[in-house]
Amino acid sequence: MSTPGRGLHGHVLDTLGPEITAGEYPPGSVLRTDELAQRFDVSRSVMREAVRVLESMHLVESRRRVGVTVRPKAEWNVYDPQVIRWRLAGADRPHQLRSLTVLRSAIEPVAARLTAQHATAEQCAELTECALGMVAHSRGHQLEGYLRHDVAFH
Repeated sequence: MSTPGRGLHGHVLDTLGPEITAGEYPPGSVLRTDELAQRFDVSRSVMREAVRVLESMHLVESRRRVGVTVRPKAEWNVYDPQVIRWRLAGADRPHQLRSLTVLRSAIEPVAARLTAQHATAEQCAELTECALGMVAHSRGHQLEGYLRHDVAFH
């Protein structure tokens, strides 16, 4: 899935990023930029730009005379939107969902408190209706109804 407007390095990222997050290059694997440039039929400067983006996501680390090394999963920026998309599309989906759940668990109680403090009576009624809808649909294992109320709640 190529993203328009991202150029050649975007094409490289759209292939190499999912390969790294899917484990095709396990942590510790060393990738050579000249070999990757040849594989993708791009210049070394395009390849360096793609590597810089992957470095910003903490997926890889580049060292002179060593190459580009895939970093351990624990060091990845699992909240980067592109990493999220790649992991959700691959075999690492359960781990990514767990990471997002941890994030939601940390943020949502604070957001709910602030919302409750500043919401109008009408907004409080809407939130209560959504929360009750989520509970009712989750008990009946009705995912579609639950998600509808969850989206409205958030």
